[in-house]
Amino acid sequence: MAESCQFFGAALVLINKCSPAAGLIRQISSKTDQSGKGAVLWLGTSAISSLCPIQSFKAFAAIRPSVCGPFFIHTDGSSLTKYHFTKVLHDCIVRVGLSPDDYKTHSFRIGAATQASILGFSDMSIQKLGSANLGLENVKIVWMGIQGLRWADFIPVTLQMKAKWGFPAVIFVHLGGNDIGKGRTIDLIRAMKRDLAQVHFMFPHTVLVWSEVIPRLVWLQDIYLRPLEKCRKKLNFALAKFSRTLNILVHRHHELDDGGVGLYAADRVHLSDIGLDIFNMGIQDALERALSWWGMAKPNVMC
Repeated sequence: MAESCQFFGAALVLINKCSPAAGLIRQISSKTDQSGKGAVLWLGTSAISSLCPIQSFKAFAAIRPSVCGPFFIHTDGSSLTKYHFTKVLHDCIVRVGLSPDDYKTHSFRIGAATQASILGFSDMSIQKLGSANLGLENVKIVWMGIQGLRWADFIPVTLQMKAKWGFPAVIFVHLGGNDIGKGRTIDLIRAMKRDLAQVHFMFPHTVLVWSEVIPRLVWLQDIYLRPLEKCRKKLNFALAKFSRTLNILVHRHHELDDGGVGLYAADRVHLSDIGLDIFNMGIQDALERALSWWGMAKPNVMC
């Protein structure tokens, strides 16, 4: 069988000359396939010539400069950048009368995928890390991430979000880490129990998920700050036990619990890119569990 074979970067493309209606792309490696297993994609023709991948491939390949590297390049041989692709996509969407807000590109760093592979994550988990919208369909997620937020802000922020977006199906609470070491742990635990109970009764038809406070590498590594790690564990244990009495779901970030190498930024307080991706994957798992329990009647989520 006669075939036209071309190699571009990490992909091998074969077009069947005898049957131009078939094409094959062998992806040798990708950002979510760090073990190099590869993947095969079959392409077929479309009755609409402007949407036919085979015709589009042949048309572009005929005018593409004969240089090694990525398939999509400019006439001068330079690679197509994400910025330029996004700009052209935005302009095309606007020109046909659609809203560009409904069409977004998604980025998952190759370095993050590589680090996840080194840490022993499965290919399925790595692909899950790179999914957009936390991989959840038919769900509107409202994220209220405020740097330096303290527990005293919990109820005011929750009420602000409720006033703007209404009653949600799920409220996911990840808060309290900034309060550790700022006062007595027992007082913080009491305040958290009180406020979680109050929100639980204010939103009787909402599933409340409390996310355990994750460790900070500086707490684990510095001998003078290790007592704060003990405070974190004490707080998590107390809140987890209390939450069960009110049917509040508890999510524990097992992958981050021991402070793995590469999961934290240089300040040893904030998570690195791969750490954030793993953290977000944990949120996805927690939300899937909460939505399944709730029944998916009103797919709105507050985080």
